[in-house]
Amino acid sequence: MNLATKITLARIVLIPVFVFFCLATFIPYAQWVAFGIFALAVFTDILDGFIARRFNQVTDLGKFLDPIADKIIVAAALVIVVQFDLLPFPYASLALIIILTREFIIATFRQFAASKNLVLQADFWGKLKTNFQNLAILLLVLLIPNDYFEFSGTLLDIITYSAYVVTALAVLLTVVSGFNYIFKNLSVFKEKEIGE
Repeated sequence: MNLATKITLARIVLIPVFVFFCLATFIPYAQWVAFGIFALAVFTDILDGFIARRFNQVTDLGKFLDPIADKIIVAAALVIVVQFDLLPFPYASLALIIILTREFIIATFRQFAASKNLVLQADFWGKLKTNFQNLAILLLVLLIPNDYFEFSGTLLDIITYSAYVVTALAVLLTVVSGFNYIFKNLSVFKEKEIGE
């Protein structure tokens, strides 16, 4: 197992730790720890991709584990957002449903393409969507209630409304990037002619 894959596995290991600190409202500044863990997970996502490409460590295992790690930690964070009502009802639930539906459709689409020996790379819109999702989660994590520390006053308003706006943009980009990804790769559905 190469270094890039080990970093991806480390990101997967971080997921239950992230969830624990999100839920551990009895621990002082737990939301800050969760914030740091998620930021570290984002960094490892960038790092393992860089190492894999730079040092020719791209493997089938790495290509399998990397998107799984990304999707699980985002899904876990969104479930926590719903649990703590960090977005006005029912927007948190809608965001969760839209994002998970998009990821399920695209994962299935990629699998279908792979069955035809086609490799579909992430595009600009997909990467932009990921960046906005990550930023939204980082902001929302700071709003998790804590028995020892919570933001208040103007700072709370700034973080709250920034989280709302960034989450709305993340959801919009989730839909746009999903449709764009499928439409630009419609040739995947083209059937081969007999004798071709």
